[in-house]
Amino acid sequence: NRQQFIQDGVAQESAFLTLICRNLLTLFGNDKELAVEAAQTVADQVRILVKESRGSELTLLMYSDPYSRMLELVSLKESMVMAERGGELGGHSNILASCRDILNDLVQLRAKRLSNEALSLPPTHFFVLTTLTMLILLGYCVATLPTVGPDGEPSFVSSVLFGVLFTVYIFFYSFTN
Repeated sequence: NRQQFIQDGVAQESAFLTLICRNLLTLFGNDKELAVEAAQTVADQVRILVKESRGSELTLLMYSDPYSRMLELVSLKESMVMAERGGELGGHSNILASCRDILNDLVQLRAKRLSNEALSLPPTHFFVLTTLTMLILLGYCVATLPTVGPDGEPSFVSSVLFGVLFTVYIFFYSFTN
């Protein structure tokens, strides 16, 4: 089920976002400015997950990818630590490696999620369905008006025609979900 795969992907991505947020805040604990920037990149990705469409997310990725920005911040911290300690990472090596691994997993999870989202039908399909629905209703009304009896009820043939057209429409629409 496509929707289930997308939900699972978002849940996994959210769990890893929680983990990377905690690691980034630990890593930048002494540098408030970098900690705020790291937290903002996590917030940006959460906003994208919650609010944006797939197309909007892909557009945003081209201009400002939150995961790439997090990786830049991790690399910056690594450079700063190495400069302070003469090329040694000391106790920061584990958390830096952990951040890089989590970010790698996040990028892969996002790619899978976006791939699953891409399996949906294009918006044009829904436009065509809506247009066909309007044409069916218009055609039915035009074809039925001359056959309406004195009591205001359409003929049996018109009712069957409407039932068949409506069933075909529902049948095709159910394939979109």
